[in-house]
Amino acid sequence: MINHRLECIDIGSDYCPCYLAELNECIVCSQLQGKEFCDCNWNGVCVYQDFIWSKRKAKAKRETIVADIIDKQSINKNLIILTLSVPNKMARDLNEPGSYVFLRNELSPSFFDAPMSVMYVDEINGIIKIAVQINGPKTNLINSCGKRVFFKRTILEWIVWTQIYKRHQKFKMPCNIKGYSTSTWSNNHKQAIQ
Repeated sequence: MINHRLECIDIGSDYCPCYLAELNECIVCSQLQGKEFCDCNWNGVCVYQDFIWSKRKAKAKRETIVADIIDKQSINKNLIILTLSVPNKMARDLNEPGSYVFLRNELSPSFFDAPMSVMYVDEINGIIKIAVQINGPKTNLINSCGKRVFFKRTILEWIVWTQIYKRHQKFKMPCNIKGYSTSTWSNNHKQAIQ
């Protein structure tokens, strides 16, 4: 029998341990799964110890912030590019291949969050650019935003892709990428995809 270990993309982040630790369902920590001994194979800060230090409570959830719309460029009737002002730490975290966020109109309820890829990041000034293809009710509401938009950081999905990229950057490999926002990634990482 092969025992396949799951990898948590939030382990070691500001959001770990999460609510799964409170339920004894952590996918990494064996002690937070009800086992007696540590068998997690994690090299960072111990998730179990962090959970104990935080009084057996999950850490903060991802907050929705209000981002100011600096510029709204209309490419055509179905495509806009939003330039948003965000906290510098968030811009720094989003400056990785595959980063995306949730956007919604500030008048809309949370189930109108729409996932959007980040296509450009200016870490120093705290600016990001996002291309939005207008093709449904969520993106229509984003298009109707005035000066602000609700902005929510997603899970750190880019950690997995960054690890894969760094592991293979010495080799030439074909990349199958799609979408407007991936052009920035491919331009910035030409050495890996020549």
